[in-house]
Amino acid sequence: MVFLSMSPQTNSVALYLKQSRLLFRIGLCIVLLGGILSLSEVIFELFSLTGHDLVHFELWRLFTHFTIETNIFAFILLVWNLHQVASLIEPNWGMFETIKYLGIVQIGSSLLITIVALLTFVITVNDTFFFRTYIFGLLSACSAVCVAMKQYLPDSVLLTTPIGHIKNTHLPSCILVTASFLVGFGFLRWVSLLQILSGIQISWIYLRFLQPHNGEPRGDPSEHFAWATYAI
Repeated sequence: MVFLSMSPQTNSVALYLKQSRLLFRIGLCIVLLGGILSLSEVIFELFSLTGHDLVHFELWRLFTHFTIETNIFAFILLVWNLHQVASLIEPNWGMFETIKYLGIVQIGSSLLITIVALLTFVITVNDTFFFRTYIFGLLSACSAVCVAMKQYLPDSVLLTTPIGHIKNTHLPSCILVTASFLVGFGFLRWVSLLQILSGIQISWIYLRFLQPHNGEPRGDPSEHFAWATYAI
């Protein structure tokens, strides 16, 4: 009976995966594989990133640290963001621009955090952040997806509550507030807040000033995408 009741759900998942875009399937495979590999302490330490690693020029970690994830909440957010990328962003931007955007934000964010870790060590002589705080996962890229959704469809309603609507324009704030609560209650690593904050900032700078458009000026000067709107 259990197998019979699960069969329609399994078929629905299989049908969705079959009909989903290639980017989603590739991303999901990488995420699932990374989640499995991160269960190994040896692989986790080999793939993850610290400020100390970059000072020793272990630059390859910039391209491996985001493949692993150990937190179930971050994993759920990542799968949801993969769906948004595949269904909304990649069809409009193209695969190259989408991967370039996410790569710039993810790697740029990790570099920024390692620089902060180094400066913290130099100024305070506290080695915890620099040597023993691991940077991993795709939370910076998840923030970038939320910022892109805010830019592209700011007024789309995601959730209706008794006190108002939650729209795409609120996504960056929502992910930051939710992560803050999870960190406060010990359900998420504290460095994730830095990943999200730096991801929001770098993605906004890229979309606001640098993203190329065919035959048009770079960036997006529209008022709804101004930095002041992130306080809403």
